[in-house]
Amino acid sequence: MEYFQITSGKHHTRYSLFTKGEAIEGNVIVSVTDPTLPMAAQAREVRDGLNEVFGRFGGKMRPVFVRYFLSDITNQADCVGDTPDCPTAMIGQAPLNGTKIAAWAHIAETESVERLEDDFWRVRFNGDTFYWYTSIDVPTGSSLEATEHVLNRYSALLRQHGCTILDNCQRTWFYVRDVDENYAGMVKGRNNVFAREGLNRDTHFIASTGIGGSAAKVGQKVAMDAYAIAGIDQSRITYINAADFLNQSIEYGVAFERATKIDSHDRSNVIVSGTASINNEGKVLHEGDVVRQFGRMTDNVHALLGEGGCGWSDVSFMIVYLRDTGDFAVVDALMKEKFGDVPYVIVNGAVCRPGWLIEMECTAVR
Repeated sequence: MEYFQITSGKHHTRYSLFTKGEAIEGNVIVSVTDPTLPMAAQAREVRDGLNEVFGRFGGKMRPVFVRYFLSDITNQADCVGDTPDCPTAMIGQAPLNGTKIAAWAHIAETESVERLEDDFWRVRFNGDTFYWYTSIDVPTGSSLEATEHVLNRYSALLRQHGCTILDNCQRTWFYVRDVDENYAGMVKGRNNVFAREGLNRDTHFIASTGIGGSAAKVGQKVAMDAYAIAGIDQSRITYINAADFLNQSIEYGVAFERATKIDSHDRSNVIVSGTASINNEGKVLHEGDVVRQFGRMTDNVHALLGEGGCGWSDVSFMIVYLRDTGDFAVVDALMKEKFGDVPYVIVNGAVCRPGWLIEMECTAVR
């Protein structure tokens, strides 16, 4: 993996590129460097940072997916301004460097990016067809009802294009408002739909992050982003658990895979789900100590990557979620020391158990 940094104006951009295959892909993290700027100016800095990276490739590379992290999404969603013509999500998770907005973009040397519905897109890349979904408008109601709604809509859209959640979905993100109160409903709603779709202990689940975060719509308790790969042969997919370090999540009633390896003709992508300081009995380790939780969390992630044939040098980007904003300085210092130039962002996102202070997700390419 190759890593790059750009400091320009009042923003800082880190990005990665995988250039060893037939088609280039990478990830971009843009952060604002001046927290005193008003929201409109910060949004402009983020757009400039994204456009600087896009412009370096003369149109050859383009965004496949963009997520904006916002400190006050209800008031700020309309302030982001022009967004790239690709699947786009906005999540209420404050960047913890004291600013109002940050962005993550997955970029690739794509064949095409097409909007099929407002919340459903088709992306053709490196011989595969991806279907991206972002839950733009979800009815208010319980977290269980909201989760069933987004998954049922996603299932219906996939079926229109010859896909199913069981056979084709590879990655989901669930953002839960007031996660301590609403996470259980999200889990039950997901379990209900997955059971109807045929996902169970004997088949498989899906790599996922379930974390605290808010949608722009007041009262919407759950939002989801997801992607599927059309026509993928199951022989290309390996589900990773790192059993010496973690147990299977279904053992405590939560339906997701710890990590997934997806092979293509010229590379392997390892998708690591949101991972915290947990042991192979499903217990929280090092409660109250974010430094020791960071150590166990990264040990777990490294074990998952290793089982997929990857290491830290193959990681394309990281997102770190912190429950307590007061832990930012120490965690940011740990990230810089351990991971150097790897693009990452640290945001305020409460993990699903109160005892967990920190969670990380990442993707690696080899």
